[in-house]
Amino acid sequence: MAIDLLGTIAARLKHDAALCRKDKFWIVQVVIDHSMLIVWEEESKMLLDCEVCLCEKLLVLKEYCESQNKDDQKQSRNHSGRSSQATGRVTKPEIIQQMLLNYLQDATSADELHLFTRWFYLCLWHKDDPASQQKFFLARMKSRAILRDSCSSSSFLTRDSVKRITLALGQNSSFARGFDKILQVLLASLRENSPVIRAKALRAVSIIVEADPEVLGDKLVRTTVEGRFCDSTTSAREAALELVGRHIASHPDVGLKVAERIKDTGVSVRKRAIRIIRDMCTSSPDFSQHTTACVEIISRINDEEFSIQDLVCKTFYEFWFEEPSGSQSHLYKDGSCVPLEVAKKTEQIAEMLRRMSSHQPLAIVIKINLALEFFPQASKAAGINPVLLASVRRRCELMCKCLLEKILQVTEINSEEGEEHMLPYVLLLHAFCLVDPTLCAPASEPSQFVIKLQPYSKSQVKPYMIDLGSTNGTFINIIKWTLNDTMNCLKKILSSLVTAISEMSEHDEKEGVIFEIAIAVSKWADSKVDESGDCIQVLVDKLKKKGVLAFKMSSLRLSFRPRPLDINKKLPIG
Repeated sequence: MAIDLLGTIAARLKHDAALCRKDKFWIVQVVIDHSMLIVWEEESKMLLDCEVCLCEKLLVLKEYCESQNKDDQKQSRNHSGRSSQATGRVTKPEIIQQMLLNYLQDATSADELHLFTRWFYLCLWHKDDPASQQKFFLARMKSRAILRDSCSSSSFLTRDSVKRITLALGQNSSFARGFDKILQVLLASLRENSPVIRAKALRAVSIIVEADPEVLGDKLVRTTVEGRFCDSTTSAREAALELVGRHIASHPDVGLKVAERIKDTGVSVRKRAIRIIRDMCTSSPDFSQHTTACVEIISRINDEEFSIQDLVCKTFYEFWFEEPSGSQSHLYKDGSCVPLEVAKKTEQIAEMLRRMSSHQPLAIVIKINLALEFFPQASKAAGINPVLLASVRRRCELMCKCLLEKILQVTEINSEEGEEHMLPYVLLLHAFCLVDPTLCAPASEPSQFVIKLQPYSKSQVKPYMIDLGSTNGTFINIIKWTLNDTMNCLKKILSSLVTAISEMSEHDEKEGVIFEIAIAVSKWADSKVDESGDCIQVLVDKLKKKGVLAFKMSSLRLSFRPRPLDINKKLPIG
């Protein structure tokens, strides 16, 4: 109970302090230049003193009370007959205090509530200023009776203005200065052995940070809260993450420590960490650690908890596959058929692949997003909106086109560095083909990828590619799968495919590459032999120059259907 109350009190103190810090307190300007408040009445020709001037006159009482102090005769002699110096020694807080007292005196009530309020403030101010004279505070209660020329004036302050004055004056009280001590007690409670006390202290610190997020910028507060990320209890770890997560946008440097909790043993903690990182990335598009965050999130795609798998896929749907709002999807780069927004997302995925040891997790994410399998069961039962499915598929096709453009651009750099830079784009295209090869066979030009990628299938395997696979094997698979899944477009594209493979036979010295693609063509056309027999015969005739290939081609009579992707089975890379 004590910790809860301390948290509530400290949060209120910090909330008031934050309001005063943000508010350009209007009364300060009035005190500095109060001459602007003097009003000249043309009709009555009467000069009315502003409230500040009146208070300065009323505070002449201070000089009077000091002159009556028999304990300090020297001080009395120095102040006698020097009203101008006395006025100069009146502090701004004292002027504002007197304005508040005058307002309370004018706002009298039958139950004398305002009288007791005035006494309360006088006692409080006297307590906070031990050097002040008690007679002076007592005289302030009767100030208008002593200075009779002030009776004709009344306070112009409104109730809202008085609230602001009270709030500002409260910041100088001893009670308000006790915030730091309360915070130290709460931070010390976070290190207690009892998990109940630690949990209460976390809640207390949380409401303080809610009142003023700048508290989280304090090094001691941040270190202590981050220490609870490794608390022995799951609830404490989750509470610490929740505390930081609500204000991580203003403190993005805490993001990496939150990312470490993605591997936490508690399911709720892992979910909380993923949501925090997701919110951090979406709220800050230029977040410097975006790639690192994506790598950490995708590492949970094979989590034993299905709800976390769905959360991971939903996160990447929001990152990459969700159709953006506004007109940003209609902006194109010069010479590109892919919107800039899609190109940027594609580059983000490729950058993530550079830091991954395998593109298998990414293929799983693509597969689930293409079918929107992460949707709740209720949505699946009612039927997923076909417009959403078409939108995701369209974005995937655009990403594949963007990858093709990137690959063709990079291959123009005839160097080892250029080929190394190309590998993430090839692997990403490979991941899309693993899930659905028809993404690389657009209806407008089904053979586009095959024709444009074939010349680059002869790339040699480099030592630095051994871990991720080689571009030549990846290209062969992309071309082969694209061919296998375009059976519905057989009549339209078979001639162009035969021509392309024939050209390969004339320029490619590697029989293995041609044979792999030729096998794919033969298997693909086998089920449509009546419609494609003439074209296949043309292909066989043109490949007779290769001898062995012609023999192998003529002996192929195997039916073939592409197998669906098994997300539980390790996907091939080469």
